[in-house]
Amino acid sequence: MPAVIALHWWRIAPLLLLACLLQVTLVPAMKVGGVWPSLPLVLLVFVALNASLYESLAVGFVTGAMLDLFASPPFGLLGLSYGALGLGAWFVRENVFIDSALGCASVAFVASLVSSTIVAAAEILAHLSFDWHCASWALLGSLYTAALALLLVLPLNRTRRFFGLLHRVQFGHVR
Repeated sequence: MPAVIALHWWRIAPLLLLACLLQVTLVPAMKVGGVWPSLPLVLLVFVALNASLYESLAVGFVTGAMLDLFASPPFGLLGLSYGALGLGAWFVRENVFIDSALGCASVAFVASLVSSTIVAAAEILAHLSFDWHCASWALLGSLYTAALALLLVLPLNRTRRFFGLLHRVQFGHVR
């Protein structure tokens, strides 16, 4: 059995920071019908589907913490939720064979829905009100995120070795 490749943090961290900066600067200009995709979430799902358990959890937490610096939800909410999403994507990868762009897009869609639900729940608890219009935006934003994942997965797959991500060679086993 070959040695496990470790995630190259010095290479993935600038990409995560760039994704978070693009999310708050350029991505809002990509609005379609009032919704925009989540670029950091797509990157998190891609890494979690190709990394180990602890790396997936750490990348999720770091990505969420970086977004917390720029976003308006209570500080720490995105860090914890993205950490949980990284863990969830890793769990899906371990129990379901997902080695295609469509599989990554499906996981990104579900992760985006869960993330939107967590943020909406925090807003409900903070303001004690619920806006059904925002719920429909969450669904459309999740579809947009899944579409972005479809476009980005193929170029990202070519960079797996550069970032030190694992390669699946058979069902249930990551090498």
